[in-house]
Amino acid sequence: MAENAPQLCRYLHLPVQSGDPDILRAMRRGHTADDFAELTAKLAARVPGVGIGTDVIVGFPGESDAAFENTYALLRDAPVAYHHVFTYSIRKGTSAATMPDQVPPEVKSARNKALRELSQGQTEAFSERAVGQVLDAVIEGGRHEFPVALADNYVRVPLVRGDLEVGQRGPITVLREGGQRVGVA
Repeated sequence: MAENAPQLCRYLHLPVQSGDPDILRAMRRGHTADDFAELTAKLAARVPGVGIGTDVIVGFPGESDAAFENTYALLRDAPVAYHHVFTYSIRKGTSAATMPDQVPPEVKSARNKALRELSQGQTEAFSERAVGQVLDAVIEGGRHEFPVALADNYVRVPLVRGDLEVGQRGPITVLREGGQRVGVA
């Protein structure tokens, strides 16, 4: 990616699951929050405009307010473009189902909402940084008024002008027109 290899997109999805060391251990994850922070910082420094997405789980058994704050701070400070937020739910037969300190549903819901709002802001800021840039994109069809240009770093904008057709790949310029980000081929 750092060498602009044409067969690679500037996008990675790195599931972190939690930003708290105790929760990561309870989940039996083989990485730490520091690993995630270091890797995402290194990627952002070496690959300008890289889109980094992640998965996170809120409400895992034992997730205290402090543990959640560790996750929130990690995601807030990391150069991520978005996160998929999942709420832990008990699955019979799993070791987590019998763990103590199950998180109440209303707490899980509030934490999910807080991380989704954080993600929305980060996605907006990441996409806004694309304005004025020329990005490699593929054109998607769909149910929208205009086809959608999906850039190599996962920025999505409606393609309002240009000769690229659905399924084609090519350069688009991200502009701001009428208060919206749009793509022009």
